[in-house]
Amino acid sequence: EYGVRAQQKVADLILHKFVRIQVHKLEKYGRVLADLFVEEVPKCANTVKGYVPISKSLPLSEWIVANKFGIRYDGGTKRKFDASSLAPLER
Repeated sequence: EYGVRAQQKVADLILHKFVRIQVHKLEKYGRVLADLFVEEVPKCANTVKGYVPISKSLPLSEWIVANKFGIRYDGGTKRKFDASSLAPLER
């Protein structure tokens, strides 16, 4: 349930925007590792109280972590999921 609501926040942020994809490499299972950059500063990111605005220099993944819609993962052992460390999402 939390993932669906967080996904909607990200969709609201990038919908109908141009994104730049910076590909880094393929990981061990053949998936692409890349950063996504929103090429336009969305109005909603600047007007929603308490959210860090997104910028061309900030990867979308960093915006997600900064706004507590996700947690950082470095490829090591995953930590146990703890929703209390994430942003409260309104229903």
